[in-house]
Amino acid sequence: MKIRSFMIAVVLAVAAVALAGVLPGARAGAHDGDGIITMEAAHPAGTSIHFIVRVTWENDGHPAADAVVTATAVGGDGTQLTPVTLAPVDDDGRYANAIDFGSSGAWTVRFTSIDPTGAAKVSQTVEAPPATLADDPAAASSDSGEGGFAPADDDTGASGEAAASDGGDSGMPIWLVGAAAVVVFGGGFLALRTVRRYRSEAAAEEAQFEELEAVRTAGKASEMSGGTTAGPKAET
Repeated sequence: MKIRSFMIAVVLAVAAVALAGVLPGARAGAHDGDGIITMEAAHPAGTSIHFIVRVTWENDGHPAADAVVTATAVGGDGTQLTPVTLAPVDDDGRYANAIDFGSSGAWTVRFTSIDPTGAAKVSQTVEAPPATLADDPAAASSDSGEGGFAPADDDTGASGEAAASDGGDSGMPIWLVGAAAVVVFGGGFLALRTVRRYRSEAAAEEAQFEELEAVRTAGKASEMSGGTTAGPKAET
């Protein structure tokens, strides 16, 4: 019985050692092979673009969480930028970092990984950033005032443009506009009445003058008529 128990213990020990040596090898062999790199997102910010890629094992599709991933940008004229290392962002095989291209144009970005070994490339168009006042002196001159200088701040800390927009140039109050309209309308009405009154008085004076002139003319005619009928007296 003792020999049998001893033999069983030896067999179990050998089996345990064998399993200890086989399982690590089988586990490591499950991730042998190449890797697959897939770009998931690209977020532009001027001439800089933030890339997010995912690396998986080709044989089983498991995420490669311990890979070393880099990205290299190559311009259309062959200019190659310094490779950028992408940092891991989660345990699902994702890596991310930004590349500053420095200028607009058509670029090719090559992604490479180690453990697993993989490679991929994508075409990327970099747009020029919008022009600013500093880049366009003419725009700065027209927008900021003569000579390209911004309006000076006033005592309240607001710029001259803000002070102008908040001050009296923003427009008259409605009640003041209405009062002005009433004054203008009333003044016009009074002026019209005055003109009509003056015209009526002038017409009356003119009619009176014509009447007096007619009476005077009639008197003269009467005097002349009476003198002609009587004639001069004859001397005796």
